[in-house]
Amino acid sequence: MSILSTKQLTKQYGDKQNIVKALDGVNISIEPGEFVAIIGTSGSGKSTLLNMLGGLDRPTSGTVKVDNYELGKLKDEDLTVFRRQRIGFIFQNYNLVPILNVYENVMPIQLDGKKPDQKFIQEIVTLLGLEKKLLHMPNTLSGGQQQRVAIARALASKPAIILADEPTGSVDPRTANYIFDVFTELNRQGQTILIVTHDVALSKKVKRVVAIRDGKISSERILKEKYADRIKEAAIDWRNEDTQEEYAIVDKAGRVQIPRDILSSMNLQDNKVKLELSEGKVISSGPPAEL
Repeated sequence: MSILSTKQLTKQYGDKQNIVKALDGVNISIEPGEFVAIIGTSGSGKSTLLNMLGGLDRPTSGTVKVDNYELGKLKDEDLTVFRRQRIGFIFQNYNLVPILNVYENVMPIQLDGKKPDQKFIQEIVTLLGLEKKLLHMPNTLSGGQQQRVAIARALASKPAIILADEPTGSVDPRTANYIFDVFTELNRQGQTILIVTHDVALSKKVKRVVAIRDGKISSERILKEKYADRIKEAAIDWRNEDTQEEYAIVDKAGRVQIPRDILSSMNLQDNKVKLELSEGKVISSGPPAEL
């Protein structure tokens, strides 16, 4: 059973005269223990989707289910408790409290009648290499260290799923690789993780990548088997290596978005495409050029 799923999820902004569809019928399903990346250009809808999945915003229509709860049916106060208990957020700008030290930022507030698991939190701090920084204030830490504190904070409540928005967007490549290795280890231990990223090299290491375009899921990429055990190999040029198979997504109406690189190589003169079935394969081509 999916730990996270959406069904015909839409989000619209504006009035009847000027409606903008940020999300348009998005269907996605993530299984427990998956590590999934969402990619897309600026304005594609990926951040809006992350906000919907985390219960930070409510959809115009459709459903969002996380850990067997339909978020749209929860009252505002219940949704706040749900986010606190079951979703760990990691933001690009860290969102650390500047007047609290590392330990105080990581330690979850004692709410809902539950005490923090001190042993578990110590394990997180050690995993992230923060054990010697617990009394330091955020402004004395590097960007990479602050991001690690943000990760520790997200994990401290033992969430069902981690949602990370550009977790490597503000750090150097070396630190980005370190942070990705941390996510990989957490996922190996069973943590479900969903990240939004522009980092091409990082996305090519993830076992499953969901591409969103114009508010719709346009394709999914699956890591090729021969790369599955080579994630930490520095010799691989992850940015330029062809590490994944890309699959177009067919919606219920039979519509499909052609990947951009294929579409551009077809050199279409207009928006017409001819489709033919040949030996079990769909062949697409544009109309013949005018003489």
